Amino acid sequence: MSSESNTSSEKPTDIQPIRKSYVWWLRRLVPSVGFLLVGLLLIFLLGLAQRLGWIRYTGTGEMAATAEDAAHEYTCPMHPQIRQPIPGRCPICGMALVPASQAGASADEFAVTITPAQRRLANIETAEVTKRPVTSVVRTIGAIQIDESRQATIASYINGRVERMFADYTGVDVRAGDHLAVVYSPELYSAQVEFIEASRALQEMATGALASIRVAQQSLVANTRLKLGELGMTSSQIEDLETSRQPQSRMTIHAPIGGTVIEKLAEEGKYIAAGEPIYRIANLSTVWLMLELYPEDATRIRFGQQVEATLTSMPEYKLLGR
Repeated sequence: MSSESNTSSEKPTDIQPIRKSYVWWLRRLVPSVGFLLVGLLLIFLLGLAQRLGWIRYTGTGEMAATAEDAAHEYTCPMHPQIRQPIPGRCPICGMALVPASQAGASADEFAVTITPAQRRLANIETAEVTKRPVTSVVRTIGAIQIDESRQATIASYINGRVERMFADYTGVDVRAGDHLAVVYSPELYSAQVEFIEASRALQEMATGALASIRVAQQSLVANTRLKLGELGMTSSQIEDLETSRQPQSRMTIHAPIGGTVIEKLAEEGKYIAAGEPIYRIANLSTVWLMLELYPEDATRIRFGQQVEATLTSMPEYKLLGR
């Protein structure tokens, strides 16, 4: 009896160490396996989140560091080249310095950044960009000048004395062909006598005269006629002289164009030489407005643009031109 009891009591004693060893291994492996599974699960979830776009790299770490470093510098919004480590005022414009990060330190160093308060103070407005014709008004000063192609100088063709001036003051209007002045000239009288005598001799020449003599006389008449034209006589005046055969010592000067007498350069009784001016006439129906423009304004002027002018002497009138 005693031996059997001893045998039965020894069997549980052998199994107990085995069970303890299994428990020990389980206690050692279960936490490690759990950590491994959890790590694999986290890696899988992070990969899935990045794959789906839930997690992205923004690179804010470097920019934040740059902004933090730039916050220790102060600059002027109007003059970005001014930088200093402490607050103060700009030595150029006197504006208060702002942190470099607020002045756009990460952008172009010549960029200008202003605060909303500064924008309101400067009355800066923004608008949508659209494409449309741009019009601008250029204001300047100028002076009215005569059109050089519409003026004429009346001069004497001969030496003589001014006996009469029909346009006796500046500003009088004349028409083309009007009498302007009468000039007395003995030289003109002698030239007319030569022409009359040469014409009479040609007409009285016998039909049987030598051809060479007739040709010479015709040449003399042509030369004396040409001389009268050079002395200022018109074709109609020469024809009248040829018909009347009455020489005149006085020559009437006519207006070659219509317009206004802008200068009266002689007086009655004055002796004048050939080529000396007596009148200056201009057609004032069209004049030029000569403007004074700055170079930056001259680039905005184009041929044919409309011009609106106001005269100082007549501010109530507006003149339009091109």
